[in-house]
Amino acid sequence: MQDIIRNGLPLHWFTRRNALLTGLGIALTFVACNEAYHYVRKRVSEPAQAAPCFEPYDVTYKPGSAPLPARGTPSTDQRGDELYLTRVKDAERLCTPQSCDKAALAAYNGALFWYFSDRMRHMRRLDMNYGEAGIARARQLYRTADDLAIEQGLRERYQAKTFRINDSRQHREVKSILIFKSGEAMRPCRKGDAG
Repeated sequence: MQDIIRNGLPLHWFTRRNALLTGLGIALTFVACNEAYHYVRKRVSEPAQAAPCFEPYDVTYKPGSAPLPARGTPSTDQRGDELYLTRVKDAERLCTPQSCDKAALAAYNGALFWYFSDRMRHMRRLDMNYGEAGIARARQLYRTADDLAIEQGLRERYQAKTFRINDSRQHREVKSILIFKSGEAMRPCRKGDAG
């Protein structure tokens, strides 16, 4: 140690290779610590209120202003999630608020993933084309008895501590909106919402 203080650092420490290795080591340490911090933070915390909108990382558009076609027009009102509705209902039979093993919960989460993905895609498309009128139409389309039952089932399973919102990376915002509010509060994030 005294040799380093007296003579300084050895010149072989300042080669290009050592500088690259040091930089790479610092970068990898930062990434690993950042990932560990976010992993732990998401696992120990849980939202206490609904998110204002879903998919905040996808705020690349402003809402459209085209006139909304009449109710019943296939281009706006066609839902493509009948198969996903059936899968969610089947998964709910195996994963009840009172009893839901690991396999049943995985099936339930998988069915919800596809159902939410289709619902969010449809709502975002209507918002991109028609703005607030498109969101209102999407909210009407997803107020069927099956949709309301899925939302209620999600709330019941959450209250029974079958799952946590932050347990998965997918659809955290949608789950928080449906659990703490309802489908009437769902809306996609838009350009200018983040921040």
